[in-house]
Amino acid sequence: MTNENSGGENPYADKIFTVSNILSLSRIVIVIPIIYFLDLGNTNPRHNLTALAFMIIGGLTDTFDGQLARKMNQITNFGKVVDPIADKIGMAAILLFLAISRDDFPVWFLVLALIRDILIFSAGFYIKKKYAYLFTSNMLGKITITVVALMVTVYVVKDVFHIEEIYLFLLWISTVLLVTSFYVYILRLRKFLRSHKNT
Repeated sequence: MTNENSGGENPYADKIFTVSNILSLSRIVIVIPIIYFLDLGNTNPRHNLTALAFMIIGGLTDTFDGQLARKMNQITNFGKVVDPIADKIGMAAILLFLAISRDDFPVWFLVLALIRDILIFSAGFYIKKKYAYLFTSNMLGKITITVVALMVTVYVVKDVFHIEEIYLFLLWISTVLLVTSFYVYILRLRKFLRSHKNT
């Protein structure tokens, strides 16, 4: 299998249960307590602080899984797939819960994020099956998911710390980044398809 960051022989390439991969998978599991405390936060905003603590833990796993994989030379094909998927599953679950349970959370943002991710996932799956090529996240994609996560974090505690203006600013920045990163992804996809037109 080829990908954008392929290198020499890697004895861990086909491994699944490495430290970094377990950290990536934990970001999916940690969504459960996040949603639990967000639900409690509907009646008592203080519980949102506990949800925030779990969000921070999830964010730290996102920071350290890639660093550990590189430091321990345990970059795996599974990790390249599960890392961005864990981000998307976790964020989608939290956004969906907030859109359903809280009247002031913008449903249009959820729809935008879901449509973008579904299209990107579908295109990536097609390229993987047809060309055995794995599209990895670029820097803009990583910045986008980081800003969206920050926006959600600020939204969760905005009523506790009275930071509505910061949340609204991050909401619009997140919107611009979602659209821009999707456009850049389309450009990357077109370039790839043109270069493999006759294969």
